[in-house]
Amino acid sequence: MTKPPHCLRACVLAIAGVAAAYGGEPRVSLELATAPGFPISGSQKWIKTLDGLGFASVRIRTGRGGDQPSTRELGEADSRSYRVIGILTSKNKLLLPGGSFSQYDRGGIKTWLAKLKSGGKKSLTESTVAFGLTEEQLVKLYGQLGQRISFATADRQGSKIVKVLVRQIPLAVSIDPASRAKLAHDFVLHDELQGTTLGVGLAAALRPLGLAFMPVRKGNAVSLAVVDAATRKKTWPVGWPAQRPPRTLTPQLFKFLNVEIEDIPLTDAIAAVQGRLDMNVLWDHAKIKQRGIEPEKVKVSLPAGRTYYRKILNRLLAQAKLKGEVRTDESEQPFLWITTIRP
Repeated sequence: MTKPPHCLRACVLAIAGVAAAYGGEPRVSLELATAPGFPISGSQKWIKTLDGLGFASVRIRTGRGGDQPSTRELGEADSRSYRVIGILTSKNKLLLPGGSFSQYDRGGIKTWLAKLKSGGKKSLTESTVAFGLTEEQLVKLYGQLGQRISFATADRQGSKIVKVLVRQIPLAVSIDPASRAKLAHDFVLHDELQGTTLGVGLAAALRPLGLAFMPVRKGNAVSLAVVDAATRKKTWPVGWPAQRPPRTLTPQLFKFLNVEIEDIPLTDAIAAVQGRLDMNVLWDHAKIKQRGIEPEKVKVSLPAGRTYYRKILNRLLAQAKLKGEVRTDESEQPFLWITTIRP
């Protein structure tokens, strides 16, 4: 006797090799309801798609009125499991809570499953902003990285400064072996980070070595990872674009004065201007070096005249093919970021 099509009978399908893949992860059982018009041959194809993704079990049945994608959480924290109901539509799509997938999107389904296992039912429908964090997590991280650096850093051993900053951040910070090897080499940190935030300070201190850090989310927990900047598309930046008008954010840059500068090193000229400004000045040493620019060797001049600090900085930096950007740290305090005109 020929068995009826899978989409017309309830069936329990054990996904091979799943039990060994669990470890201590929550078990997720998946019950799929077929909607009217779902292709008769579709069940076997979906079985193949879902095989090996990490579900504890998959059950396919004929849909009933009122079926909706849903997730039910069972058990306690140390023995938690989830029962998920999904819909297989007439257009051969899989509808899960917070997601819609084609038959060929194994990667998307696997990511969805990992998100459920690590973050729970809430993670499926919550919106994320940057770095895969929720808005609440990002705001909290800003606060944690917004603590001010209280000690001097200019012309001190950079690796020691990084270690101190990492210890002061109230989060777990991991450093991969390659990054740790780079940090083992002595290097001088030229910038004065005192007065800025831990986030800006750590990003600036790592940058000369080609390193960066990024938030890592695992469920509801957020940590930081120090990584090779070249291997990541998105890392925590050295400051953020200013959101307030320049004259409101940094009125000191628009004060007028009489000035004349004649043939002195750019670094000396910037230091003289910085001494009159109530803000940190940080240099993009990595990119400046990459462009072959040596600011300490570039001689700059300005004719005698009356102008304001912002224009002075622009004209001096342009002579070395550099520019100054006003950025803000995690506590929205401004600083000047000196980088190359050419990206």
